[in-house]
Amino acid sequence: MSNLYEQLLLNDAATLERKIYKLVDGAVWNNFKTEKRLELIAKVIDFSYTIDDECLFDGEYSSVCGSKTFYSIEEYNSRKEYDNAEEAEQDGIEWNDAPTGSSGLFSWVMSPEVSVEIYGLTEDASEEAKDLWKTQVRKDDLRAAQILFESVKEHCPELSAAEANA
Repeated sequence: MSNLYEQLLLNDAATLERKIYKLVDGAVWNNFKTEKRLELIAKVIDFSYTIDDECLFDGEYSSVCGSKTFYSIEEYNSRKEYDNAEEAEQDGIEWNDAPTGSSGLFSWVMSPEVSVEIYGLTEDASEEAKDLWKTQVRKDDLRAAQILFESVKEHCPELSAAEANA
């Protein structure tokens, strides 16, 4: 029988996405229980997440805002402070404006934005869930093909008229 996370993916993927979002957000704030639950989900659900955070650099001559995307909780929690804007930029900080001055005060805003993307099941998922997932994906593909076909059919007279006038 499939587990809770497999069932959520098959029956209510939006709820699973929200659950992963909340767990990543909790782990960002050093809640180690949420990290363990994320590990359990990752055993059967193929997903990724990003954590975006903003930073400020108060330089000698100006203040600028920047941002960086992190691809793991560990990377986010080990982010560093920088002595100058150039060092921060080399480490992936994207500035809204060009910083001026060689030194200043760097700080993280500490307002992480989490994004989650679910791709499907892992190889460790139950066979039952894998079979149901394949069927669901095929149905979604068929629905998308039908919508595309209807759209082409709807615009076909326009295409025929355009070809005749060319």
